[in-house]
Amino acid sequence: MGPLPVGHASRPAEPTPGQRGPEERFRWVMMRSLTPCPRSDERRTSRGLPATRRRPRRPGRAEIATALALGVVALLTVPTAAATTPAPADRWAGQGYGTWLVVYSNYEMLELEKYLGPFLYKGDGIAVVLHYHGLSAFNAEGRSLHTAFPNATLRGYTSLDGASGKAGGLSGVIKNISSVYTQLSADYEVNGPVEFNPNWTATQHYFQNFSSIVHKSGRIAIAYPSGRGVFGDYSKMWNYGKIAGLTDGQTIETQGFCHGGNWKAAVGHIWAEYNATKESTRTLSLQISIGKVANSCSEWAAIHAAKYWRQAAHGNIFWWWGPGNLAELIQILKIVQS
Repeated sequence: MGPLPVGHASRPAEPTPGQRGPEERFRWVMMRSLTPCPRSDERRTSRGLPATRRRPRRPGRAEIATALALGVVALLTVPTAAATTPAPADRWAGQGYGTWLVVYSNYEMLELEKYLGPFLYKGDGIAVVLHYHGLSAFNAEGRSLHTAFPNATLRGYTSLDGASGKAGGLSGVIKNISSVYTQLSADYEVNGPVEFNPNWTATQHYFQNFSSIVHKSGRIAIAYPSGRGVFGDYSKMWNYGKIAGLTDGQTIETQGFCHGGNWKAAVGHIWAEYNATKESTRTLSLQISIGKVANSCSEWAAIHAAKYWRQAAHGNIFWWWGPGNLAELIQILKIVQS
């Protein structure tokens, strides 16, 4: 089944192990071995069988007496007034086989609206960079994209400083960000936000503070950290599974591993950290860059890396593409989504 425009159909159902090809079944088994085995009833229901029928246990006298006492207490308890502070945004359920496209210029926005709609399924997303725009243009582009793709998720690509150049500046900027952006992501890398510090304690505080500000606005908070915590400079300090637990989702700047040929090892490392912390990879996307940008990889390497991640874990891809690479991106998406 080929790609359909956003809003016209849901993504095709994810294949079951029995529907996979030999190589994909092998990858599925290997990656599945990193995750805890489901309980007996979960194994039965996953195969379409009814759960094991168990005869209910009769409660004892002590349990009945305790239940009655608690019921009386509940009836006599006077309800308290509801809290007036805004509730944090619900945890994002995420997606599988997701496609995310970056927009950091008006030219890219126009190309995306004109040519890339057929590659966005319902629930896929577009990330618009605030730093390159200015707030007025950022909001205008968000409204234009929302009109063109009403069922796509719009994410504002920003940071804790909110492109203000001041630590914590997002707290003052966020009230002026258009409501079409239901998610905001926090860049965290060298030459990025003014608060950047690779120290693990500082990193955790950064994403905790970012999430707090974003949740108060009713939005979803997404971490966007450097990929140097995989095998690079910060690998002995950072844990991407724990970063995911501080936010509602995460995009990792893994483009260097596609470019350098260590993609499978990087994917395995990230998967293991997510598995250890029991975070869902449905809220995770890995970045692949093409075109005339830093750490971009060849067309063949981009296709190989994307298909491997999608087959291994139904993984989501965040595509960072440069001006003049529209044709290359279209060709890649056609093959990856086929």
